[in-house]
Amino acid sequence: IAFFIPGMPFNGDTIKTDALGGSETAGLYMARELAARGHKVFMFCNTDKPGDYAGVIYRPAGEFEQFGPTVPHDVTIVQRMPEAFARPMNSKLNVLWCHDLALARSRPTFNAVTWNVDQVAVLSDYMAEQYKKVYEIPESLLFRTRNGIDLSLFDYIRETRSPVRDHKKLMYSARPERGLDVLLKNILPRLFEADPDLYLCVAGYSNTVDHMAAFYDECNALMKSYGPRVRFLGSLSKADLYYEYMTAGAYLYPTPSPIMPTFNEVSCITAMECQAAGLPIVTSHRGALPETIAPGAGILIDAEPLSADYVDQFVEAVRRVLMAPSTFDADLISATGHIAAQALDWSTIAA
Repeated sequence: IAFFIPGMPFNGDTIKTDALGGSETAGLYMARELAARGHKVFMFCNTDKPGDYAGVIYRPAGEFEQFGPTVPHDVTIVQRMPEAFARPMNSKLNVLWCHDLALARSRPTFNAVTWNVDQVAVLSDYMAEQYKKVYEIPESLLFRTRNGIDLSLFDYIRETRSPVRDHKKLMYSARPERGLDVLLKNILPRLFEADPDLYLCVAGYSNTVDHMAAFYDECNALMKSYGPRVRFLGSLSKADLYYEYMTAGAYLYPTPSPIMPTFNEVSCITAMECQAAGLPIVTSHRGALPETIAPGAGILIDAEPLSADYVDQFVEAVRRVLMAPSTFDADLISATGHIAAQALDWSTIAA
């Protein structure tokens, strides 16, 4: 099995030391679990440390251009880059593993290679319907799978670090352009006014693009304006990030941002991770989030995300989770998420 994942740089040990994007995390874990099932797995990605990691052979992404069409293998899995299938592969099964919304401007590129693709792997029913509509592809071409999480890592943290939940601690760890500005400008002032002991922790990863620099600078300035009540944790390993989730009171995700008003989640690994951590989620009833978040594991706001009504409902939902234990059982929402997450281990998805 040959993976081609031309995204953020990573290797088989990256999750132990650094933050990693959702699609790259999916690639790392899926490759590892398939190798554990006895397959010979090659991972072509932007790595500067090639080698064998947990049975997966990591090679530089540039080598795939020659490997794919010339070296006999059984399965080719390409992530997010349909143009990689412009040439015939020397494989028996070709899978395009998609992690992004279908875009009308990408339709010519996508449809030009479907002759060479056996299955288009999508991560949710929402994503499947969106791909059929935008790219006008048949249901028969779609393979409905999903993202997953490493449940063993949560068990390890519970055993070794004994996390204690702080119901005054709020979390955000998505890309800033997916709603951090909405949180900082519209929601946080009202939450802080209601409870002076609340504070927000923000985690991220150092994978920025030039055209977003001004927006990131704005978000950084907003975070600093709150002083110690907003703490930027930087780029965290998976274990450290999960510890933060397991010691927080709520995860706040008011998506989308005005800078990306048409964005919708097609899966959301973070939502899965929060459920495994028992962390209540407050977010939007939008995209695949209603599929990913189990009923009772969070509060989804069904209103126009950029409206005053949305902000009112969001603030009230957080208040219910954190500030009104007599009328809302935060422990129940935490337990519900934890139970739902037990079906999301990467080993199950790989099988």
